[in-house]
Amino acid sequence: MGTSATFEVSRAVARLKGAGEHVFDLGLGEADYPAPRAALDALAAVAATGRSCYTSVNGTLELRRAAARSINGMLYRQSSVSSYYPSYSPDDIVISAGSKHLQYSAVLSLCDPGDEVILFSPYWVSYPDVVRMAGAVPVVVPSASEDGFVPPVERIAAAITDRTRLIILNSPSNPTGQLWSAQLVDGLCDLVLAHDGIYLLSDEIYAQLVYGDAVHHSPVAYSREMRDRTIVTTGLSKAFSMAGWRVGYAAVSDCDVRSAMLRVGSNTISCVSSVIQAAAVAAFDDRARLDEMRIDFEDRARLMQRRLREIGIPAMPPQGAFYIFADVSGLFGRTLGSRTLRTTRDVSMALLERARVASVAGEAFGDNRHIRFSFVRPLDELEAACEAIESFVGDCTRSKSPDPVHS
Repeated sequence: MGTSATFEVSRAVARLKGAGEHVFDLGLGEADYPAPRAALDALAAVAATGRSCYTSVNGTLELRRAAARSINGMLYRQSSVSSYYPSYSPDDIVISAGSKHLQYSAVLSLCDPGDEVILFSPYWVSYPDVVRMAGAVPVVVPSASEDGFVPPVERIAAAITDRTRLIILNSPSNPTGQLWSAQLVDGLCDLVLAHDGIYLLSDEIYAQLVYGDAVHHSPVAYSREMRDRTIVTTGLSKAFSMAGWRVGYAAVSDCDVRSAMLRVGSNTISCVSSVIQAAAVAAFDDRARLDEMRIDFEDRARLMQRRLREIGIPAMPPQGAFYIFADVSGLFGRTLGSRTLRTTRDVSMALLERARVASVAGEAFGDNRHIRFSFVRPLDELEAACEAIESFVGDCTRSKSPDPVHS
């Protein structure tokens, strides 16, 4: 296993800030909004009682009810484009310390050592290591901007073997900001249902941050059978700006899979903080604030896409999440001082060192052409960051060294 690349960037930014440097931090995927006021007030009230105790491993009933209402509401808003409307009860919900632990629990519950888990690149940085921690083997199906960063179903089908146990879907995507269309989700569901024993893990942590005319399509809305073959993971970290609270939840209708995930939880984290769980219930009721965040992030996405285009760096307009995946391959072979830029890591590190703009190199996501910018700063700061990027690109000169070889 490696260390999460996003946290490596965060540490580098912290070192520079500790030395008194100003950094445009577009590296870590963490919204710049405070937690909802209702949740903060509830936290103060609960903490003032002084009572803190263990809860059941799957979380308190109150929080599971709130999580079920939230996911059912999201699915109801999708029901106009689906022939089947699924719903979950509180008994289907598992609360854990962030969605990452739930993903690990799902892989460990479904896979024996040597089993295979299909990932789509560009993928979230932690997926391969989560799979390897469980003793399973990540099998990467690539996609490119020419595909809209969504691999065709035929390419996915070709990767399936008799060892395949799980496929991981992330829509909207970290790092690309792209969504899977209803047609592509339906094709993936058909593929899963055509193979006995294969499950789908649907990472929907950004499902409530979708922009313009784009629509999030959850595979559980395809059919009852697909709902029973899908583990949905999400949480409060992104759309609710509560990353440090570490509250994730999964919707799992298959009782055997859910039971296995709970056994993992009981032997690792025991339970999420009871104080945090009690306060988190209040966060789900603040829909107005969520709508405000979504509108704000959509404005930021438009600014980043427009400015990068003006600078000459291609990037697909984000459809969701709060990332833009910028193609920096046009800078390969250029030099800055004595450094020749040959990889996305070279570009990302040079941007931080020379322009004080933090980003995450595409190699961490299984991509060798792009870097990820998180547009999690106010519009004026994003504009200033883009000016720094523009100056950086202008400072690059064409290298006399041979063109780099990309693998």
